[in-house]
This record gives sequence, structure tokens and C-alpha cells, in this order.
Amino acid sequence: MGLAESDPAEPPSRRAAPVAIGAWLLGFVIFAAVGSTLTPWPGEFEVTPKVEFLREHPGDVNAIYIGKSHVFRSFVPELIDARMAEAGLDFRSFNLGGPGMSDLEIDHLLRTVLAIEGLQLDYVFIEVPDWVTFTDENLDTNRAVNWHTLLQTRRAVGAVFESTPSWVGRAKLAWPHIELLWLRATGYGQGKRIVGSLLGWPEQYPLTPESVERELGYQALEGIGTPEIEQRRAHFVYHRNKYPWNLMRITARNQAPHDLERYEFDALARQIGLIRAAGARPVYIVPPSTVATPHAYALQEQGHLPDLMAFNQPEKHPLIYRFDRRFDGHLTSQGAEEFSDLFAQRLLALLDRGR
Repeated sequence: MGLAESDPAEPPSRRAAPVAIGAWLLGFVIFAAVGSTLTPWPGEFEVTPKVEFLREHPGDVNAIYIGKSHVFRSFVPELIDARMAEAGLDFRSFNLGGPGMSDLEIDHLLRTVLAIEGLQLDYVFIEVPDWVTFTDENLDTNRAVNWHTLLQTRRAVGAVFESTPSWVGRAKLAWPHIELLWLRATGYGQGKRIVGSLLGWPEQYPLTPESVERELGYQALEGIGTPEIEQRRAHFVYHRNKYPWNLMRITARNQAPHDLERYEFDALARQIGLIRAAGARPVYIVPPSTVATPHAYALQEQGHLPDLMAFNQPEKHPLIYRFDRRFDGHLTSQGAEEFSDLFAQRLLALLDRGR
């Protein structure tokens, strides 16, 4: 009897193991693909109903302002559009600002919006990025899961590696981003929201669709009335004596030399190319915040920005930096109206220079 005949038959369970593993992997890939595709935008995020508005009304908008909270609380589209209309220009703008966004989250939002079918933009006003992404701010939220695509996660991990020479420190900072990529790819923990989206269950957004349509994405801090907002206001008023010194620091830091050696020039170039490929003109902005942005002025001086409209200059714009025009560092509604008028004037001058 030959050797093959003397061996016992391979157990059925052993033969089935590779098949089971293959089936499991195939099922996981399918589930991951479906889950990441069907997971709706985060319901707790103010930007989500704005994206939904653009999907439902793509023909109503030809310009967007996209950036962090000082964009959200400063640009009043209705007033800016009216000033542009007085100059004979068709300008239908929309505020896509959102609180606490990282530059990579903004870039992901930009890519999402530019992919909306039927949306034809003439202008994209986008906050100047510095690509600092290794902060842990908002990393424990659904919105962080949302922007951790493979592209943005790779960028985040790259920024982490640039931030520290320690491999232990790199691993500690990079792991949350890897985990968020995994959660996005699998849709893990999003089952209820996916089912709700498929069944048309309404989400409770921080901004109502009605307010988004009425204010075109802008929202003033006055009138929100939550304990957190009221506490921020009280703290700002209590420390009002520090406000003039803060303004002096903004001016000094804006004018200080800034090293761009580690700046993500490739990411900036791709962002500019993406906007232009969509048929829009990229205009980089610095909103009237109380934070210095020396990187923005260094980028402008070295010719890396196509256009820059910067407003965090108290020495040039004293009206919008008066204490009574500030709610908690952000503009009050009156301050936002005055800023929007200033922005429209500056934009008209920019367009005149380009003719």
C-alpha cells in the first residue's frame, strides 16, 4: 500500500477552515465598503445640515466660505451678496464654517462639496491651512470618524511624524488616527445611524434646516443661550482688561518671521488645483479672529497663495476689533455685519485689480 493510501483522510473541519476564513474576509470587505458608504454625516456637527442644503439646492450657490468657527460667526452671506449685487455682480454665497475643524477636516469638507452634482462654484474662499493635525481635539466624535479617509489619515499620520522625533510619541499620537480610519472603513458603531438614514429617520442637528436656509449657513452666538455659550461670554467680559494686550500680541506675531520648512506645500498645491479643476477661483482668507497667523503672511510673501484676504489685523481694522464688537473673541452680530460690509469692499477691490 502506498504512502498516500496509508494516511488518514484530511478532516473536513481542516479543509473548511480556509474557505471559512476566505468567506469571512470577503464578508468583511463587503460590509466595510457598504458601511463606509452608507454612514451619514455626523448629526452633532453644525456643518452636516449645510452640506445637505447644498445637495438639495446646488443651483442656489456660486460661492462658499469654508473654515473654522471665525468663518462661521463672521461671514453673513445675505449682506455680502447684497453689496456685490449693488456692483452688478451675480454673487450667491453660502457659509460652510464650522467650529473646531482641523485643516484636514476642512479639506475633506471641500472635497465633499466639490463633488456635489449640479454645484457650479465661481469662488471658494477657504481659510489658510497650516496643516497642524496632531491635536486630539474632537478625535472622540463621529465627525472625526467622518473625515478620516485614507488620504486624510495618511496626511494626519505624516504630520504626527513631523511633530516629534520620538517613536513612542509618534505611536501615541498616530494610533487614534489609525483607529478612526478603521472605524470609518468598517462603519463600526454606526449601525443605528445607517439604518436611520436608510429609513429616513430625521437627525437632531445643532442647526435646523430652516435656519440654514434662512441665514445661508451663518449663525451669530447671541441668542443661542446654552450654558456653555453664556459661560464663555461671561469669562470674556470678566477678563476684558486683557483684551488690548491680546490685540497687540496678534499684530506682533503676525509680523514675526515664520519658518515654512515643514509646511505641506504639496497639500496646498493639490487643494488649489482641486478648486481650479472645479471651475472656481481659490481665494485664501484669514477671518477676523483673535489668533495670529504668521504662516499665512509668510505664504503670501513667498508667492504660494493665489490670493489672500486677511483680516486678523487690529491695527488696520480697528472697528471690528472694538471690544463691543466681540461676543467671546468671536464677532457679535453687529460686528459680523460690519465685517461683511468690509469683506465685500475688499472683494470688489480684489476683483477690480484682476480685470
